[in-house]
Amino acid sequence: MNERIEGLDVARALAMFGMLIVNYTVITHTSTEGDHFLAIFMHLFEGRASALFVILAGVGLTLLTKQAYLTQEVTLLAKKRRDIQKRAAFLFGLGLLLYLIGWTGDILHYYGVYLFMASFVFQHSSKRLLVGAGSLIVFAQLAQIKWDYLAGWHPERPLLEYLDFWTAQGFLRHLLFNGYHPLLPWFSFLLIGLVLGRLLQRRQWRKPLCWWSIFVLISVETLARYLQHNSTSWLDADSAFFLFGTGPIPPNIAYLLSNTASSILLIIIVLWLCEKWGQTIILQALAYTGQLTLTHYVAHILVGVTILEVWGRTSQQSLRFVLLFAVVYFIISVLCSYVWRKQYKRGPIEWCMRKIIQ
Repeated sequence: MNERIEGLDVARALAMFGMLIVNYTVITHTSTEGDHFLAIFMHLFEGRASALFVILAGVGLTLLTKQAYLTQEVTLLAKKRRDIQKRAAFLFGLGLLLYLIGWTGDILHYYGVYLFMASFVFQHSSKRLLVGAGSLIVFAQLAQIKWDYLAGWHPERPLLEYLDFWTAQGFLRHLLFNGYHPLLPWFSFLLIGLVLGRLLQRRQWRKPLCWWSIFVLISVETLARYLQHNSTSWLDADSAFFLFGTGPIPPNIAYLLSNTASSILLIIIVLWLCEKWGQTIILQALAYTGQLTLTHYVAHILVGVTILEVWGRTSQQSLRFVLLFAVVYFIISVLCSYVWRKQYKRGPIEWCMRKIIQ
């Protein structure tokens, strides 16, 4: 169990690294033109880091509620539900605070809603959770086709500025349908994570999950690219990308399948690595970093973005600069995490959350 939990922490740290690359690329308005191979490398992280975070949240929730799920005892279920809802309220409030100060790409307020919803379903069977996840995915795809996915976004700055976020209608539209991580269909990632957390507790499931993930990932990516380039007889290029692209916007069926597969594959690989070499200083430092991801998420906004602004590096930067900045920032974060965890059990934001929700 210890290696399994440390493996999840290492996976969170790697997800954070991907998040740094994606967010700093967006913040600096980096163009992907010029360096083809580096652009391909950067695109590998687009949308996958956030999906991995949410799936890991589901896995962690399974471990947190394991006893309540197994016993189905009413009192214990109610206690776990309250604990989850307190965390959800904290994350939702913190996320809105970050949005208020200018971080419009926030994921924490979405996390709060995911957790609140999960507090009502974590005790259900794996079959029900998977049916729920599949239903969300299909319904979200139909909604993207039926309704205007760019509603609410600035016509001259689509997917960069949301005009009516602070109105009731705009907030709900952004939260449920066409924000960066809308409930439809992103909550399906958390439901899948709940089921994955149960399967990973049985060692015999790892190898089948690994091979199925590889098969789904290769199949979906191959089919998606084929359909994008060979559907011109009945679709225009924009519609083909909208329906068959595997990027995070819009989060269509191809994106969800591809990112679920890559997330499961990475988690299993990291679990194997931690079982073999979990005591090495590098993996231990990464595990400490993963344990402080909430603090690092806030810090990469308040510290990392501030550095870029003071440096005058928030527009038209090269891919090489962004990647170098993200790597250096991540290494410093890992070193700080290692030093901090040698002295303290929790990170500053994690400590605040625990004190507030107690």
